Parts: sequence; C-alpha cells; structure tokens
Amino acid sequence: TVLVGLASQLTENKSLIGIAGMIFAFTWFIPQLFAARIVRHNDMAQRVAEAARNHPNLELLIEPTLSICCFRYIAPGVADLDSLNRLLHRRLIRENRNLPSTTQVGGRLAIRPCFIGARTEAAQADELVADVLRIGAQVAAELAATP
Repeated sequence: TVLVGLASQLTENKSLIGIAGMIFAFTWFIPQLFAARIVRHNDMAQRVAEAARNHPNLELLIEPTLSICCFRYIAPGVADLDSLNRLLHRRLIRENRNLPSTTQVGGRLAIRPCFIGARTEAAQADELVADVLRIGAQVAAELAATP
C-alpha cells in the first residue's frame, strides 16, 4: 500500500515526475553517455596507433594514453624528421580540418591528436591519418628536392 500511495503521488504530481526523471538522468543515463564517449575517444587513439604500426611511413612513438596518440611521419632519405613533421603539422593546421598538437617524445617531435570532442567520430581519426600521409609525402618530396 505504501508503493501504491507513492505511485499515485508521482502520477498526480508532475514536479515529482520531473524530479524522478532528473534523478534517473543524473545517476544512470548521463554517466552511461560519458562512458560511451570516453570509450569512443580511446578507441580513436588506438585506431591511429594501429595505422602508425602498420604503415611504413608512420612511426608510433609511444603507446596511446587514454585518447592521446603520439606518432610521426617518416620518410627514407629525410635526415631531419623533426623538421619534416614540424612542416607537416603547420600545413595540417593551415588546412583547418585536423588540429592535432605536437609534443616531444624521447627527443623526437610527435604529432599528438587528443580526441575529446562530443561529436568526434572514428572517421575523423582515419581522416587525420590520411591527411598526415598525404601532406607528409608532399613535404618529404619537397625536402628531397631541396639541395
């Protein structure tokens, strides 16, 4: 009878229904959304790391930490890979499609995407890798042509 009384109060009082809904949202639904987002972002960093492990022109500099992956473009015949990646990064930023930062890992310049956007999807990780490969090849060719 206590439950019946509580149920009838909830159905008669709209503010109590709203409060119950908010309690549900904050205690279960919203944490589930954030957990799914965190998993998605971490998976994107792993996706970039996998591409870096498998492509001959990419080098994974350290295993991903959460949603961060540090890697760089490498090219045979280019002695200064830091300069190559610095130029590559500047062009990435100018294109304004992918906006990773850079950092140093073991004294080597790394491209450092950190996936945290609410609307960030796996395709964006793939686009970043494609852009790094495209721009890296262009910069490597330019550096090779410069005496």
